[in-house]
Amino acid sequence: MMSRLRSRSLSPLLSLLLLGSCCLDPVAQQGSESPPDTASQVALAASNPEASAAARPPLLWLIDQDDYPLVSRRLVLLQSDQSEAHPVLAPLLYCFDAADYQRLQTAGHLLLVNGPVSESRSSPNVGMPLQLLNLKSGELQPVRSQSQSFVASPDGSKLLTWNNFQLNLSDLEGEDLQQAKPLMQLGKLELGSAQVSQALWMPNSDSFLVQISNYKEDGLRAGVWEYPLQGEPLYLGIIQGRMLCVLGSQTLLHSIPKPRERYGARRLVRSDFHLSSTIPGQFRTEQLHEDLMYTNAVAQRPHSLEFAYARHSDKALVLSGEQAGQVSERILWQSTRSISDLNWSADGRWLCFTDRNEESQRRIIVIDVETGESQELGKGIRPVFR
Repeated sequence: MMSRLRSRSLSPLLSLLLLGSCCLDPVAQQGSESPPDTASQVALAASNPEASAAARPPLLWLIDQDDYPLVSRRLVLLQSDQSEAHPVLAPLLYCFDAADYQRLQTAGHLLLVNGPVSESRSSPNVGMPLQLLNLKSGELQPVRSQSQSFVASPDGSKLLTWNNFQLNLSDLEGEDLQQAKPLMQLGKLELGSAQVSQALWMPNSDSFLVQISNYKEDGLRAGVWEYPLQGEPLYLGIIQGRMLCVLGSQTLLHSIPKPRERYGARRLVRSDFHLSSTIPGQFRTEQLHEDLMYTNAVAQRPHSLEFAYARHSDKALVLSGEQAGQVSERILWQSTRSISDLNWSADGRWLCFTDRNEESQRRIIVIDVETGESQELGKGIRPVFR
């Protein structure tokens, strides 16, 4: 159970949070194009940057501050009609090293981010508490919970939080956000000595997948379970690697690292379950690519079966889809080192991500997938659309 949340008002920077929204009809793209020679040529491809900026939805991201060895980050916002990002939170968000993975996710009028807003931490890697920022009122609500990981439902109404031995569900639309439901007590299942590896929402927000590992005979059966919001959990089977996203209602994309290649290419695999499974508890699995970038940069395009992914060999960002049984791919961006943090706008037209260049500088890139125009928005990591 989450304890009561504490709220506090922020600075006058709240005016920055009165955001608009864009409603552009997504247009599916097909066919393939040759990649530009360099990332800079892609950035110069925008024929009318001012017009693109006017249509682009607002974005938020994190910017590293120069205060090593203590790592702090500034949360900033770029409005649709602005060319410069501005700070949103007065306090900084702190972490210590790469083990403190920090991420952002929007859920309706809420922004979810994990990270303390104070320098006083007893030691590195002792936890990254979840913060809920109300983008309407500006209230910051720290979630008092032992859970270290989180994911909001696609419709923004529910929140899953978990750590190795705990999985909870909260109602983001309710008045009492700290009322979390311990999901591992559903039905006759008990967590026992199992561990929660991952949780992933289905696109329709009415169920989610949970990956369980490190089990014993008296614990929960290892593998992937589907938990409906109404009804009993269903055991789907065992997969290898890390869950990435769900296409439609029956297809799971996951990545499998190659032996002894921690920062090498990974296999991108598609596993079909439910009606496509011929044996109960088994997946029908097909390898899509063996050239996925180690950052696991994969994101499903909203309202579509298309997905974007980053290739390891040529550092290209690719939009992949399938029509009449034929795979169609189109290169959207050409990096020089790595791509991560893929995030789609709600209408599926815009794609933003973190690009790392040869000088190890990380910058925010946004692409209008309908026109192919792209913009570099500044330095930073973890971009999300408002």
